[in-house]
Amino acid sequence: MSMRLFLATAVMLTMSYVTGAQSGKVAMTYASLPTNPVELAMGGVRSFNASMDDVMDIEAGYMMFSPSFSPVSYMTLRAGYNLQSKIRFTLDGAYGMCEEYEMFNSSGLATGTYKPSQVRLGVGAHYHFADMFGAGIKLKYYREALAPQARYGAFASDVIFFADIPLSSSMSLYGHAGVMDLGTKVKSVSGKSFSLPASAQLSVGYKSIIGERNVVNVSVQGDCYFHNDFALSAGASYMYNDMISLRAGYHLGAMSVLPSFASIGLGLHLFGLDLDLAYLIAEKGSAAANSLCVSLGYSF
Repeated sequence: MSMRLFLATAVMLTMSYVTGAQSGKVAMTYASLPTNPVELAMGGVRSFNASMDDVMDIEAGYMMFSPSFSPVSYMTLRAGYNLQSKIRFTLDGAYGMCEEYEMFNSSGLATGTYKPSQVRLGVGAHYHFADMFGAGIKLKYYREALAPQARYGAFASDVIFFADIPLSSSMSLYGHAGVMDLGTKVKSVSGKSFSLPASAQLSVGYKSIIGERNVVNVSVQGDCYFHNDFALSAGASYMYNDMISLRAGYHLGAMSVLPSFASIGLGLHLFGLDLDLAYLIAEKGSAAANSLCVSLGYSF
């Protein structure tokens, strides 16, 4: 096997969508993949106006993405700290382990195996100007290793504004607007530069408290990607007695970033513990099909 054929094989195996491959438009597309089961079960609609009732919360999770296509296992960790009911600090990280492949030298001899990996790190702060409005910034670092000679890193940031506007004692509107993943270029081994999947993002949601024990949320989110793609997400959730949550959603994907999928999820909340699950449903052959995400968190 020639070196050229080896490189072509490595590219085919590792620079696919699921490993955050460079698509000709963008690099590190995994940056747009939600690894939070609550957001994922809602079709990928993000939530920024987190509760300020608790002092601190921590969450660990696991996600198996695209198990029937080219599996990536993510280990995730998130933490939040609320200061004086006005400022929220967040820290999160994810480590993705991709499918292993065999390597060959220019003579066609096997030289071992390589397991591509992905890293996401983020630190953020949200400030509530008042009960209804707030703003936040998040700094991120991405690192991707596709092959021994192909390792990339990039810095990015999110800037968002969010609102939660009460309509009555039992109804409210909420949402956010911001710029996501605006960051540095990624240069390939050939010297070509790619952008991160940056987007202008807008969401709007409606919350209704029915009786004393039932809470319904419905939300929609749009992403206008700067490389001329668009994605739309919608989700709904129902919570009973602050204990059980049912969620469902749909993501109409930009094919160069995240494919389309439907999602369902379940949440259990008891004595400060939160167990959340999400499952993705997509057409056969889709990278999103049969993906599963679970997390366990604690608030105090």
